[in-house]
Amino acid sequence: MGENNEVIVTLKGMKSQVSSYSRQGQIPVVEIDPELPYFIQLMDIDPKAELVIALPERLNRQRSLDFRDKIFRTNACRKLYQNTHNAYGLKWAFNALSNANTIFKGKPIDTLRKPAHAKVAIIVGNGPSIANFTEKPANAEVFACWHAVSKIQANGISPDYVMHIDVGQPQNDFIIPELPQETPIIATPTVYPSFLEQYPQNSLYTYISQEIPVHSWFAQQLGCSEHRAIDGTVIYGAICAAMYAGYQHIALIGVDLSSPHSNEYRDQNKIPLKNRFGVEINTITTFMVFKECLENLASMEKEVHLYNLSKTGIDLDGFAPLEWEKLASL
Repeated sequence: MGENNEVIVTLKGMKSQVSSYSRQGQIPVVEIDPELPYFIQLMDIDPKAELVIALPERLNRQRSLDFRDKIFRTNACRKLYQNTHNAYGLKWAFNALSNANTIFKGKPIDTLRKPAHAKVAIIVGNGPSIANFTEKPANAEVFACWHAVSKIQANGISPDYVMHIDVGQPQNDFIIPELPQETPIIATPTVYPSFLEQYPQNSLYTYISQEIPVHSWFAQQLGCSEHRAIDGTVIYGAICAAMYAGYQHIALIGVDLSSPHSNEYRDQNKIPLKNRFGVEINTITTFMVFKECLENLASMEKEVHLYNLSKTGIDLDGFAPLEWEKLASL
């Protein structure tokens, strides 16, 4: 262990390039393979150590900031390592630093403004009720989570904004959607780097969340405030983005929080429920957490009208049921 209980963490194959940080070996250096689970690779580190994230200069030669003088050093990362089973704190830190050159070119999300004709923001999740989204009202803009884009494109609908916050890569069978260059992207600094690399020509809005400690560093560098916390689900962030844009009417579709279909959720025990329409559904603990987060947001935002267009999903307090045909009259 180095002075002040420090351990330097860097990327695989770059230990020799951080020797100046480690005081010629006086501070231990651990290499991380970003393609493998972080938690397993960090099991031998003292959980009380301060983790110092170091990216060598050859990763930064095209960056506007010189990270040789701005090593990411935070106790928050150590605390996340202690308290998070998959060490997301480190994954956030590595992704954020890798994304730095792109993220610094993005606009803060609170600069987003809706066009005059748009009265409704439709937030599109990846749940089964997305199949009912076959026509976009003239008075609406669509904020789609990235995983839902291909499905609504198959229905002939193009999103006005695409939002993504995932720290890890999608599953191998996921179809990566093509986006027109005029479609803006909303992303967090900690999204996995190859996502931003897929859409280099699209304009970018940066969502810096209160929830993620590493974002505080970016808020300082960008000279902007931290935004409402994302609280675990991209839908929360998309709703907040619509609020920043000035929407007073926000409707959800595909946010069923039921019938889990991805491998990430299949091992969780099913929780049977009936919704207000008498539809029997299965949900899981993770979705119940998302439900609570969305309901907490609704309880705080009294001046915004929130709606749920899904009849087949879980009930969300604070999101009024709404028929599709009434959407155009809002």
